[in-house]
Amino acid sequence: KEIKTKLYTNLTHELRTPLTVILGMADLIRNKPGKWLLKGTRKVENNSKILLNLVNQMLDLSKLEAGEMPVSKIQGDIILYIRHLVEMYRSLADDKKITLHYLPGTDRFIMDYDPEKLMQIISNLISNAIKYTRPGGSVELTTYVTETPEQEFGIRVKDNGMGIREDHLHHI
Repeated sequence: KEIKTKLYTNLTHELRTPLTVILGMADLIRNKPGKWLLKGTRKVENNSKILLNLVNQMLDLSKLEAGEMPVSKIQGDIILYIRHLVEMYRSLADDKKITLHYLPGTDRFIMDYDPEKLMQIISNLISNAIKYTRPGGSVELTTYVTETPEQEFGIRVKDNGMGIREDHLHHI
């Protein structure tokens, strides 16, 4: 029960940030539409996508508890897809005065992946990196393909935030 309470508390905090941005942008657009319409609607759209992703994660938790978590793979350019996912967090990073970089190890890589699950993973990694990085800091997402015959695809997120306490590393 304590774990669920902590999880719901964390999710509630994660929901507050995009909701606050959306409400703030709606107010700016209403008061000065000429100045804020384009930038504001982009921020509203990006933060709405972040909210939708968080809600989907909550729904997936219930599926996971029930043992019903199917994988739905597609074949496509994972570099292009990850670039799109990173861009969803650009305005959040900008709002916190954090530099967000995506450094793909290659221009293109076709592979099988589950877009929904990959979105959850990338969103979780980036949102946590942004959350724990101070203004003026940076978050960097790097993708790479190993030079082995299997060509394994890897994702690495690096930031200059506070880091994870050593006694919490075993939870990852």
